[in-house]
Amino acid sequence: MPDHTFADLARALNRSPVYLRGLRTRFALPVLEGAAYADSYLAFLRKIGFLRTFGVSEDALRVLEGYLTTVAALCREVADELPHVRAALSFARQLVPQTKPRRSTANP
Repeated sequence: MPDHTFADLARALNRSPVYLRGLRTRFALPVLEGAAYADSYLAFLRKIGFLRTFGVSEDALRVLEGYLTTVAALCREVADELPHVRAALSFARQLVPQTKPRRSTANP
């Protein structure tokens, strides 16, 4: 996975470094040193540019970013809890007798 410098990002996106610094600040993106910007960072900035071109406001993008951050946090929390839930279910299965339910012998 090739890493990019900030200048590489500006060149690849055909945007000025000043514009990209503004995006980086407004979206609270990490500031990295040297050739440390991953392809995913470039892809994110490219998507922001596309969405802005189609008239999506930065405010809307920040709200969307907040929702996506929340959903990602929830997914991580659920994933962290799944092993505990599976262990509890396994324990509960051991407590429940494995017999077949009785049929009623009474005629209705």
